[in-house]
Amino acid sequence: MGDDRRSPPARRHTAPAADDPFHGLPPGQPVGLLAIGFATRRRFRVNGTLTTADEDGLTLQVDQAYGSCPQYIQQRHLLPGAGAV
Repeated sequence: MGDDRRSPPARRHTAPAADDPFHGLPPGQPVGLLAIGFATRRRFRVNGTLTTADEDGLTLQVDQAYGSCPQYIQQRHLLPGAGAV
């Protein structure tokens, strides 16, 4: 038997507006996501394949995930914007 070490799909719950670049993405294409914590100067890169993109959100089969060096990220102190909950 084969050894399947793929990660479980990661789901991002979002509802892209019709004019958003993420609206209507076709499944099966390679995608990359970057999450940045400006207060801590940390970033995290995720590479994978888009498996579904519908009104419930985006589902990504993760192939690679790793942290990156904070060298070029300037520390920032973010404040909530108007209307933030």
